[in-house]
Amino acid sequence: MSKSWKTKLIHSDAKIPQGYRSLATPVYRGSTTVFPSAAAVRDTWDQHRVGYTYGLYGTPTVLELAARICELESGKHTILTPGGQNAISLINLALLQAGDHILIPASVYFPNRKLATTLLTRFGVSASYYDPMIGAASLH
Repeated sequence: MSKSWKTKLIHSDAKIPQGYRSLATPVYRGSTTVFPSAAAVRDTWDQHRVGYTYGLYGTPTVLELAARICELESGKHTILTPGGQNAISLINLALLQAGDHILIPASVYFPNRKLATTLLTRFGVSASYYDPMIGAASLH
């Protein structure tokens, strides 16, 4: 029985030729992941054991980039974030604990200031802001 065009849009029989290999890692979308069956889906944080489950845990594109950076930097692990705000938040949430005090440049990106004055204070972390030019005169 032939598939209707509507079915073919979702369940295509088109195949990539065997043996095709690119020197560049393709870009994998994180929003659409296909599995052979519902039973094959595993949603855990152990991406090395489970493999690619969803973009939240890193697409093959991101995982290869992290592995290459880690190799170049002779590191053990590399974590990539989608932006600077995410990177700063990750460091703050991973390393700070109740009772800690952090120094932040007064010229900090506003969302980072907001993170410190709202979320971090709720966790018992205080912050002070300093003039980032405080030692500039000694440089001349």
